[in-house]
Amino acid sequence: MGRATLADATIDNTLISHDLLRIEATDDSWRGWIYAYLRAPAVREMMKAAQYGHIIKHLETHHLDGLPILRLRQELRAPFEQTAKAIIAARDRAHHLELDAEAEYSRAIGALLDQNWEAGGFSARASDIFGRGRRLEGNYHNPRARAAEEAVRNGAKRLERVADLAERVFVPGRFKHIYGDEGAPYLDSAQILEVAPDVDKRVLSLKGEKQAGYFVDAGTLLIPCSGQLHGIIGSVVLATGWHENKVLTNHILRIIPKPKAAIRIGYLQMVLGHPQLGRPRVLKGAFGSSVPELGPDYIKNLTVPRISAGIEDRIADAMEEAAHLRGKADELEEKISAEAEEHLNQFLGGDLGHIEPSVASSPSF
Repeated sequence: MGRATLADATIDNTLISHDLLRIEATDDSWRGWIYAYLRAPAVREMMKAAQYGHIIKHLETHHLDGLPILRLRQELRAPFEQTAKAIIAARDRAHHLELDAEAEYSRAIGALLDQNWEAGGFSARASDIFGRGRRLEGNYHNPRARAAEEAVRNGAKRLERVADLAERVFVPGRFKHIYGDEGAPYLDSAQILEVAPDVDKRVLSLKGEKQAGYFVDAGTLLIPCSGQLHGIIGSVVLATGWHENKVLTNHILRIIPKPKAAIRIGYLQMVLGHPQLGRPRVLKGAFGSSVPELGPDYIKNLTVPRISAGIEDRIADAMEEAAHLRGKADELEEKISAEAEEHLNQFLGGDLGHIEPSVASSPSF
């Protein structure tokens, strides 16, 4: 509620819910500052104070109309606009790199058979159900995952297991969550998929060596392993420097690459996360009736198609650059929100030297 973000290429040609307020600056020179100002912690608190509703909270356009805007001088606003442009450029570039990598992987593996999977039910052979593993869940035998498995087998020069390519695949154990201001920053499984997430929880209950299994290094693959099949479970994120020195929930599975990698981590991210050829294969292994779970043993035994080294490298280059760009954008957003908060604190402390001489005009919305 009240968390602002910049529209980028990821939502092109996408219908956006009416539950998202839109703000358009009448003057582009104000856009970056307005964005940073709305992300400043003190301004977020103002928006929280204005929201209403007992069960479902609401924030309306008239609440934003009444929000006071600190009017910085133009030379102080300009860096915020430049940073906003850099954020959008980084996210746009990351999105297009991923689309190009997905297309190249699809060409290398081959397209799925054209089947109308949504038309009705499906059947599975008894030998598949009661053979090794005895998987009775319907989703394990779904035709979308079956077609992806067949395409991977047919398109690969050879198949290798994730366990043979990674240093470690694991889910850390549960721990008692005690939060406080002096703890380590905490990320849950949804936050690793969000754009510029709020990192507003700090864990006090993990100290010293206990933290080791919950911190991740840049280059680790992260997979939410608990949740509904239509949600975030099975998504694949490549950790960057932004994820380091934060406690990540035990509901995120980790894949740690080998020191002398037998496979590029960006390519492995594509193998597991491709929308048609990867993620259906990952979700196939989810188990549990109420809240599905993914276990590390299943991920370890997933097969990885090896294709030509040149194609693997191009896909890896694109995916690793995309992850770097997204991490850079998150860092920039944290930076400008902190700078906006600093300007606001200076103003509240009586420093008027950075304010426009005339403040009679209305906010630039």
